Amino acid sequence: MSSDSSGSRSARDRLLDAAAQEVAAAAAGPGQVSLRAIARRAGLSHNAAEHHFQDRAGLLTALAVHGFRRLEDDLRRALDPAVRTGADPLAALGGAYLDFGLTDPNTLELMFRADLVRPRDPELEQAQGGAFGVLAEVATRAGGNVPAGREGDLPMIAWAFVHGLVALARYGALRPATAPPAPDRTEATARTLLATFTRLLRE
Repeated sequence: MSSDSSGSRSARDRLLDAAAQEVAAAAAGPGQVSLRAIARRAGLSHNAAEHHFQDRAGLLTALAVHGFRRLEDDLRRALDPAVRTGADPLAALGGAYLDFGLTDPNTLELMFRADLVRPRDPELEQAQGGAFGVLAEVATRAGGNVPAGREGDLPMIAWAFVHGLVALARYGALRPATAPPAPDRTEATARTLLATFTRLLRE
């Protein structure tokens, strides 16, 4: 890992930071982010970006890896106090996922965009497995009216539900038909639906 002349931070780290900023600021989503724009924001050349990551997909894959690791950390930080206090662990994980997705929606989108990253990258698959594994640990223990032998479906069902909530809340779709759009109301509705969903899984 080579160091740049501006200080102790490596050119690779500067490129990752710049990519995160470009993705977060992309009004039309992460698909519009270019490798040249990232390199320019990092104060480096396009050739330097290619040297470290080969192409845009390589850089965005590395950023997605960081995203999944951040998500895993967030999920574990939410799970630990829930376990200690006896709170619903699945609800805690769902709330952390909502927080992540609504705070950094473009990064969450990137993490699941197979057209933008290298989906079979071993490091990415490992990071995905780490984040999903936290959910699987909890969801497979949930009861609910799940047919015998299908308990293994619960982590995927729980993930699909909360991921869908993030998407709907992000675009203001979660609101009563008679109510005007309001971000606070939309997020509150998402959290209410999450609480109802986790209760159903326990019954």
